[in-house]
Amino acid sequence: MENGLEKLFTYQMPIIKKYLIKIGCSHADAEDIVQHAFLKAVLYIEALEADKIASWLFKVALNHYYDLCRKNKALPCQR
Repeated sequence: MENGLEKLFTYQMPIIKKYLIKIGCSHADAEDIVQHAFLKAVLYIEALEADKIASWLFKVALNHYYDLCRKNKALPCQR
């Protein structure tokens, strides 16, 4: 499982980061958000379905970005 999980993370991390930057997130914030999403995945790995981990990671990252935008009172894509 560890090898498969490592491959998934290695593949997904740049995709999620690029998408966050595309929608207006700064590079530094995108890196922090991706790290947060993967940390959360490690903490909850037992409860996640294997075929849905990628989409779960993406959703966690987007939600964290939107929370950051709300906290800074900025709309997405305007940061």
